[in-house]
Amino acid sequence: MKRYCGLIIFVVWLVSFTGCAPSLYDLVEQDIAAGEIDTAVKKLESNLQANPQDYQAWRYLGRCQLLSADTLEALASLNKSLEVQSNTPALCLLAEVYLELQHLNKADSLLKEAMISDKAEDLLVDKLSNRINGRLEKAAAVFASGIEEYKDNNFRQAAVHFQKACFINRDDEEAEYYMHMAEGLELYHKGITDAYWDAILEFGEASFCKPERGEPHYLMGVCYQKKDPKDFDNPIAQYRKALELELREDYKEKLLLKLKELKERKRKLDEFWGK
Repeated sequence: MKRYCGLIIFVVWLVSFTGCAPSLYDLVEQDIAAGEIDTAVKKLESNLQANPQDYQAWRYLGRCQLLSADTLEALASLNKSLEVQSNTPALCLLAEVYLELQHLNKADSLLKEAMISDKAEDLLVDKLSNRINGRLEKAAAVFASGIEEYKDNNFRQAAVHFQKACFINRDDEEAEYYMHMAEGLELYHKGITDAYWDAILEFGEASFCKPERGEPHYLMGVCYQKKDPKDFDNPIAQYRKALELELREDYKEKLLLKLKELKERKRKLDEFWGK
């Protein structure tokens, strides 16, 4: 009888113990609350050595790394969590990582993806959404100031605004495009050979940002002409490229006129030299 009583007591103790024992994630939450991030990281890394497919451990590790400002490590861990299994908390944390890295468009896209799920925590999502939207609005306002300066031909000041907009949002291709355009135009207006070379480089960078636009190629052609009046091939090539792309009507009229003049000058020069 005593033996059976002892067995019953042991079973009750075992059930009670296993039912109340904190999980790994409970312990990690306690460490985070206590500010013991390094301790939490060690627990998670130890668990992941034994269970590399534990998506929750990867997510918690990414969260700890984000709290420690190890954003690139957090990026890798959260992507690993999502690679193992799609989960809304990891999407939200990844959006926060991209926010810290100042890639606002990417952060906004990830958060919208997370909001589709009914498992998203509304309060946390709303707070993160407000942070992202606040920075997007700030970047847009700075960009708008740059456009005003650009329209007034204040290219140096315009470039400063566009640089600031790019710093706020590294995903802003429009701001990056106009930054290179403004810097190129500032150099072009210096009217010296070295500046023309530098302007061509800036317009080239602008064309990489927006390859569908013809304006950078038009301006590169103008710079080639200014740099060396005897250079026909480079300007003609750039003008032709510009005509294949999106181009403002006023630029198109100027370009066609320049192209016609260049071809006529080249023809006369070739005739003079007997080519």
